[in-house]
Amino acid sequence: MFRRIYWVVENGSSAESRTVKGVYTSIPDLLSKGMHHERSGTRLTLVKLDAEEAVLGTWDGPTFSGVVAGIEPFVSSGEIPRDHLDQLTHALGL
Repeated sequence: MFRRIYWVVENGSSAESRTVKGVYTSIPDLLSKGMHHERSGTRLTLVKLDAEEAVLGTWDGPTFSGVVAGIEPFVSSGEIPRDHLDQLTHALGL
């Protein structure tokens, strides 16, 4: 299946100092490859390819407040599996 939504991981303390550290197609890839950094200063962004309003949600560490509510619609639609959401909430300590 061609994925149309991706996770972008950025690090930095301000908009000027943010650096993209990776782009991931799934929560398992995000967790195994992209979340090895300090969570303070980490930003997760869910983006949609080939769209004018590509940003679907942005959450800042260390708390990533609102990430569950933000991706729940994608779980409901089947784009993100429920067990992947469970993995994310467990890994982030939510």
